[in-house]
Amino acid sequence: MDDAPRLKIAYYPPRTLPESSKKVLVALSESIELTHGDLVINTGLAPRTVRYALKKLKERRLIIEKFNFRDARGVIYQKREMTEEEKKEENKKCIPLLRTR
Repeated sequence: MDDAPRLKIAYYPPRTLPESSKKVLVALSESIELTHGDLVINTGLAPRTVRYALKKLKERRLIIEKFNFRDARGVIYQKREMTEEEKKEENKKCIPLLRTR
């Protein structure tokens, strides 16, 4: 057998999400839909930090913003599921890194 190290290709996104955005995304994954206030309570983050996280998630098209019929002043947020085509496009944007085992 060949004892040469084998190369593995790992893909990393060019821009990673801030920790606050990851926390908000996890909270949205665990619920169907949440308001800004719900996200503040569920994540323990400051309201301004949640707004920043939501902005970053909207830029990456990872969440959906919907009209809140129960309270017209507010908005409801939902996690958006990516289509297979979008997943392939996202993988093309990733940076391949070679690593040995």
